Amino acid sequence: MTTTQEMASVLFEKDTLEKVKAKFKSSAEKSPVTSRDISFRLFKAKYGNINLEMLIRDNSGMYFKPIGFYEFENNDLTVTVLNEFKDDYYSVDGINPLNVEVKFMNMRESALIAAFSRETFEKVKEMYRLMENGLPQSVIDQIGPFPHLHAMQFDKSLYSNGLKIDLLFSMDGFPQCFLDDEYGVQDAFGAYFKNENGYSLNPMFEHKGNYDKFYQMGLLSVFNGI
Repeated sequence: MTTTQEMASVLFEKDTLEKVKAKFKSSAEKSPVTSRDISFRLFKAKYGNINLEMLIRDNSGMYFKPIGFYEFENNDLTVTVLNEFKDDYYSVDGINPLNVEVKFMNMRESALIAAFSRETFEKVKEMYRLMENGLPQSVIDQIGPFPHLHAMQFDKSLYSNGLKIDLLFSMDGFPQCFLDDEYGVQDAFGAYFKNENGYSLNPMFEHKGNYDKFYQMGLLSVFNGI
């Protein structure tokens, strides 16, 4: 198995599911899960769901990355697999031996989680650092003295939550998050501002409702640092 297949598989292990069911009856917010020599945790979010999360280290420190989450619907346990691990779920034979009901999120929901992932925010910080350092004079000579053209030189793309996203500087000088053109979705999902007080991360108005919900669910890993 690949590492991501192993991460997806832990969602459905008997020991994990037994701990999840017990946790729904417990007041404890966090509890450790160790499987396949990988450190995970179960996190009971304010919204009422329980997340399976993996401890990840990046250049800024450590954070917990959600893999999926559990809910009870009509007294039945359901597992929602985040988009990043959807292909892994389908690629592993016998991944769900207890036949738990499995759900997935739609593209716009998944894109919103991508827009406020730790990976995306790290790329946003890189964009601001590069812009503050400025362009080489040779590039300025080519594109001219136009600030919006300068800012475009620092645009970035990455894969987050299983989707290709584009981080594009606006005419006003701040990055916005879009899905890549291949998905046919034109609207932005988030905007990222920086001033002397630090960073401000903001969903676009049409996504504010889901943003607030996913924040309460603990699905936005940019806020899961330790």
